[in-house]
Amino acid sequence: MTNVTGEVEILPIRLVAARFIAKLEKDGTDDLAALTSSIFNAIRPRYLAWLLALWIGVAFTLLAFALSVTAIFSGQSNSNWPYFTIAIFALGWFALLSTWRWFQYGFGWVQEPLPAIYAKTESPIAKNLDLFFEVVQRDSKLRAFYYTRSGSKRYVNRQYFFGRLRVLMLSEHSWIREPVFLPAGLWFGKELFLQADVAALIAEAKAKPRAGGRPKEIDYESISLRLLENPALKNFDHAQKHAETRLMELIRDVCVADDDQDTDLRVPEGTLLREFSKNVLAAIKKNRVSKK
Repeated sequence: MTNVTGEVEILPIRLVAARFIAKLEKDGTDDLAALTSSIFNAIRPRYLAWLLALWIGVAFTLLAFALSVTAIFSGQSNSNWPYFTIAIFALGWFALLSTWRWFQYGFGWVQEPLPAIYAKTESPIAKNLDLFFEVVQRDSKLRAFYYTRSGSKRYVNRQYFFGRLRVLMLSEHSWIREPVFLPAGLWFGKELFLQADVAALIAEAKAKPRAGGRPKEIDYESISLRLLENPALKNFDHAQKHAETRLMELIRDVCVADDDQDTDLRVPEGTLLREFSKNVLAAIKKNRVSKK
């Protein structure tokens, strides 16, 4: 593969996507971290409910199997009902397992990409990511791969990028990638890689990575104003479990520009983000106590 720079690299796909988003890779990875976190939080209740139902289904299937086997070997049953019971519960469990795959790819073998889930579908980030996914969705020699435990490459089918949750595959965290299923079903949370000249891919896709960097100073005042304008803060439960973590995720979300803002704000990271989150959480508590 040749291009202007001639630099062919092996990179995690999240870093390739980050360069589609912003000219500075760090800006792109920050945007991806905020985006994948917000998508995960949006689908998490549905995913957890499905997991709970799945494990309940497993428990009932195993119970039915144990009771049926006991009935068969004890001679208490001369009919076929134990076999039918096992079959019904097994089919029910399989159908339940398949629902999460259907949510991502629809029924049957996926023939074309389904609309990806974004926090803000019309944002420049979403548009550039759509261009990135168009590149990896094509039937071409460019194929993503992952490393096996032995260190060998295993290439994946382009249909892996057809699902609604494909953006989660761009997270650096395996627990965020976990809800992603294979087109054929079952979990696939591995980190994928590409061997490519990224500059050539960006030029070919006609993507427009955001120029320049974020402001050197963190604009806490603007972040606070965006928080106050965000409807999620009004209904934020400061007493909920992991309230501080969820508030940090909301802060990351509001720092990304949408239709009402022209520029992204620099996201406080690490200790700075945690301290700012604690201050906002304390202000929320104080404000709501004073209103009682």
